[in-house]
Amino acid sequence: MIIGAGILAVWRPWATPPELLVSTNTDLTPAQQAAAAAGQILSPRLPRAPASDRALLMVLPFRDSSPQADQGYVAEGLTDDLITALGRTTGLGLIGRHTSFTFQGRAVHAQAIGQELNVRYLLEASVERDAGQLKLHVQLIDTSQGNAIWSDRIERPVSDVLIVLDDLTDRVVTSIAPKLRRREAPRASPASAETLAALDLD
Repeated sequence: MIIGAGILAVWRPWATPPELLVSTNTDLTPAQQAAAAAGQILSPRLPRAPASDRALLMVLPFRDSSPQADQGYVAEGLTDDLITALGRTTGLGLIGRHTSFTFQGRAVHAQAIGQELNVRYLLEASVERDAGQLKLHVQLIDTSQGNAIWSDRIERPVSDVLIVLDDLTDRVVTSIAPKLRRREAPRASPASAETLAALDLD
């Protein structure tokens, strides 16, 4: 009896379970809530912060700087592919492509966007495709200060487009959330003629 009383004093099954720290957009069944509460009681580790508390990143639509007037699709495609690649990073707070593309062609102010969408980081770039080369000017901006964390110019053959996307993804994640990991995927290599044709970049 004494042992049983001691167990009840520690366990207290009648006590009010702790408030669950879960993402505000997650609906849990009663069974899942009970399991989560048990996990919080038994585990010494703190739960991951809700998604709403994590710093958000938005990729602004890349601007087309190509000499030819019909190359805008290249900038759009790179933007879309980069958002997809960043979305493979587990735990990264990322604004979706639909919201990002509402800013296409608009004059933007980093701090204003930060306040409007509660976004901490913006990635913006201009893209030029000319004579088989891709030229990008990219910068990652901290909207809380309105200044660039880094800015870089990239010039690579068009066939290296997938490598450029891979490198940009890694650099962005390393800059804002170095402890996060991308889901396992093979590293990109120069694109084949078939891939370039599929991307309309041949």
